[in-house]
Amino acid sequence: MASQVAARVTKDKAFSFDVSTQLTVVVGKEPNHKRFLVHEGLLCARFEFFKRAMNGNWAEREERLIKLPEDDPETFATYINVVYTNRVATNPSSEPKDAVMVGGELIHLCKVYVLGEKLCDIRTKNAAV
Repeated sequence: MASQVAARVTKDKAFSFDVSTQLTVVVGKEPNHKRFLVHEGLLCARFEFFKRAMNGNWAEREERLIKLPEDDPETFATYINVVYTNRVATNPSSEPKDAVMVGGELIHLCKVYVLGEKLCDIRTKNAAV
């Protein structure tokens, strides 16, 4: 039987959508890096990686900036879409699929899985599979 999620929480457990609680995540290396604006509460509640970066005497906390230079911006875009929507965005279904397209999609899903592993995110790994 699936566990039920409470419809109400106390205010201290609610996410903040205040602009001051948003983080910038810079993914990739220049000149091909990309900046993502994300909600700290959502990331820190779900992922130990972000929670540790934002709770301590780290530069990331002061700057509200997390850098992931070794990661691919396209993969992170798919990843963050999974975080916000619980769905994996893949190639459009209207395009005819050939072996090259399917292979490319599978490689992309593998990259999303590996990023989920790096960030200790079981939900995203499961969604990629």
